[in-house]
Amino acid sequence: MKKNQTNHKRVTYSLSLIALLLVSGVTVASESELDDLPALVLLDGEGQEIHAVCDMIRDLDGEVMHVFPPEVIIGKFSVEAEETLIEDSSISVYRGPVDIEDKEWPESVLYPVIAWNYNYMGLSVDAGLNEPPLSPEPPPDDCELLPDVSSYLMPSQYEGALPYGAGFQDTSAYMVGTVAVSVLFLESNGTIDEETETWTEEEKVNVVSEIQNGLNWLLMQEPAAHVSFVYEWHFNVPVGYEPITRPHTDDDLWEEQAMHHLGYGSPYYLVNEYTYLNDLRNTYESDWAFIIFVVDDSEDEDNAFADGYFAYSFLGGPRMVVTYSNSIWGIANLDSVVAHETCHLFWALDQTCASEVEQSEQSGYLAGETTNSEWNGTACTSTASSLMKGERMLDTQIEVSARKQLGWSDSDSDGILDVLDTVPTVTLIQQDASWTGTAKESPLPNQNPFAAENSISLNTITDVQYRVDQGEWVSATPQDSSFDEPEEAFTLDFIVTDLAEGDHTVEIKAQNTVGNWSHTESVTFTIEEPDDDEQPVGDSQTDDGIGDTESSEDDDQPLQCEISTNLSEAEPEDTITVTMTVTNTGESCAESVVPTLVAPDAVTLVSGPEPETLAIPGGESATFVWE
Repeated sequence: MKKNQTNHKRVTYSLSLIALLLVSGVTVASESELDDLPALVLLDGEGQEIHAVCDMIRDLDGEVMHVFPPEVIIGKFSVEAEETLIEDSSISVYRGPVDIEDKEWPESVLYPVIAWNYNYMGLSVDAGLNEPPLSPEPPPDDCELLPDVSSYLMPSQYEGALPYGAGFQDTSAYMVGTVAVSVLFLESNGTIDEETETWTEEEKVNVVSEIQNGLNWLLMQEPAAHVSFVYEWHFNVPVGYEPITRPHTDDDLWEEQAMHHLGYGSPYYLVNEYTYLNDLRNTYESDWAFIIFVVDDSEDEDNAFADGYFAYSFLGGPRMVVTYSNSIWGIANLDSVVAHETCHLFWALDQTCASEVEQSEQSGYLAGETTNSEWNGTACTSTASSLMKGERMLDTQIEVSARKQLGWSDSDSDGILDVLDTVPTVTLIQQDASWTGTAKESPLPNQNPFAAENSISLNTITDVQYRVDQGEWVSATPQDSSFDEPEEAFTLDFIVTDLAEGDHTVEIKAQNTVGNWSHTESVTFTIEEPDDDEQPVGDSQTDDGIGDTESSEDDDQPLQCEISTNLSEAEPEDTITVTMTVTNTGESCAESVVPTLVAPDAVTLVSGPEPETLAIPGGESATFVWE
């Protein structure tokens, strides 16, 4: 059996790393304690795809928290799950620090591994990333309202898959589920402005570590939200401008160039950003997505844009902008800045007195009021500690009003957030002897005063069950082979003709991702005894009247009939000619054959059958006509 890293598999500690651990006071947990600790998963790039490994972790009742394609995952899972994972030789699991000496890993692997060592193994202290800000002040006017982009959108702007009910601009409706994060390191190339900044490897490592740490803090604030992040890093995005030397209002210039570099060429940069985010959602199968533009300021005197701004975002997305040192906050507190701006992207409002947000101001999918705002409409007041007041994340919280704006509200205290606590609907259709239907997820209505056009759900249909006459509940058959979409068509697998004569009731219900069942719908129908006098050769009725064939139940007179009409479609007052051709497939003559035709109530018989009766010799056919 293979051993995991706890038993010294695939890890060689260098003397320098051991020294750092001793200085930092890091200890390794006993195996019995590991189930509650994060783990680092490394893929070798030649085995399973990272999406498949994430699915494996979830199937083993583990939690995926951070995904760094193509080879790095941070999550939580049991020791038993770990043993299952490492049965695949392409997967390594680490519960302790990872020695990076002599590793020839690409940036997409190396930087996340260093972030793991910094943020989970305590080595951020030695990297200088735990220093408090000199004098923490919230970013000035950092929450901006998005310009109207509707005039730039095509009627069908995006054809890819989106969350159920979501539109093109619904890239961060509430902070629940999986979030794709694209981080763009802007690198000036001197073609327009003088080049004064250049990213170093140390700076890029620090940014990766701080962003991961800030987003990790967020996902830990609400376990019921099941938030996870998947990252796409672009470590060298060329732009002709030197962003830090310009006012922040010039951001459209370099944002447009950055999106063109990624292959998005719409005339309007925000349309490009939304298109890119929707592509990210499809690529990484995430629910939401946003962009972080990172501006180097290491050579700038005040570590801010020319107008004093250093971090800001659009309310509700699609992007935030941060600088490396963020004015007086410093790189060690980029995590707090990113956490704050991410909350803006998911509709949380500022609560500082300077922002002058009224306490009755509503925002977010649940239209949460900003009751913790320091501004009461006339003066500043003292309110609870809050990240949205520009406080350092390690010294604060996301208090209740901001939580509701993010979508983190469980009004009935059942452990399921309101945005997920939905009830599906189900409809049942009886058509002759077949029973089919449709189950649909029913999103909670969107109440966001800034963006209420679309009601969105992340749930899918997971089961549809039915029963007949109070019998056992049985799962219906999905028409696409599995119940895993927000809308599912299904078929009931029972035979009506197997039921006894009389009244019968079919009940149907559907279940969604969080385990909620729909209201039970029922249909009552009656099985009647056939009248043999009316069906000597078979009772026939079809929607179109063409090509319906019945056989006689008399084995001694094996008669078959075929019905056709002179019209494929009929309008009121039309006269229809119905022809029944009866074939005697036996050898003996069928004497006195009397045809019977059952027509809908709306049809009036004019004449027929003609003839009324015939003898049909064996092997021959006869025709009867009605009008």
